[in-house]
Amino acid sequence: MTTNKINIALCADKNYLEPLETLLKSICYHNSQVHIYIIHTDIPEDWFIKQAQNLAKFNNQLSSIWLSEANPAIQRLNQKIMPNSFAINEIIKKLPNKLKHVNELTYARFFIPELIQEDRVLYLDSDIIVNSSLSNLFHADMKGCPIAAIDDYNLSNENTPHWYVLNTPKELESCISYQGGENFKPYFNAGVILWDLVKCRAENMTSKLLVTALYYSDVLYADQDILNFVLFNRWLRIDVRYNVQAHYNFTFLPFVTKSPWIIHYITDRKPWIPEYKDETIFHPVYHHYKNLTWQSIQEYCSSKN
Repeated sequence: MTTNKINIALCADKNYLEPLETLLKSICYHNSQVHIYIIHTDIPEDWFIKQAQNLAKFNNQLSSIWLSEANPAIQRLNQKIMPNSFAINEIIKKLPNKLKHVNELTYARFFIPELIQEDRVLYLDSDIIVNSSLSNLFHADMKGCPIAAIDDYNLSNENTPHWYVLNTPKELESCISYQGGENFKPYFNAGVILWDLVKCRAENMTSKLLVTALYYSDVLYADQDILNFVLFNRWLRIDVRYNVQAHYNFTFLPFVTKSPWIIHYITDRKPWIPEYKDETIFHPVYHHYKNLTWQSIQEYCSSKN
């Protein structure tokens, strides 16, 4: 990589503005020269204007990617990947989702290689806190892999078999590398993914993901299952501290609990829900960043320079 800039992609809707702003605060607390792209369906323009002003104080940028047929970029994308077919918004509504705490926008990450014209981007779920610099992660050697990620520790555990057996139908053999198998491991968590966008675009990754998702209507973990299916054994495992999944027991890894670099609040028991605010040892960290003012973050960053 020849630049210090870090590109980050997020997906969210207007119901997630509090945790989304908290995530932005945590990013700015530890990072500058960041360009954040938010893919969304309904976040008001005035919210983006306000947050862009906040981020600019840290030499960071914010871009809105409106997932709507009224957006010319979406119109072009629709013609490229699904010509003479359903509109993208209609396609997303048809994709499988059995998780109550996850909405259809989770599939928006499939479009990242086409919507963000960068060489590389770090995708983060919106139920995340950044607790460190992201520079080493973003500029890591991906060793030729399309993505880098971290195991889903609840589903990759040797004693926790995945819920289904997938066999590759002939219709999909030209799209994907995985050819069936019982254990479907290793299995990564899709909340933190470093994308090589150049490689993904060259492989028509967006189309592969969509075709696979439309074929398999029975997957349990929505887009995460599809990503693991299409990218089976083609992802680079990175340090667990870049996706510390809050409800997993990390007591046997004290270096993780002592210094989590990215905290991911998996499951529906989120720290911003009052009854779960102290659910794990990592939940209070969310409130630390939430309660920071933009002014206090600016003062902290100035004191480091």
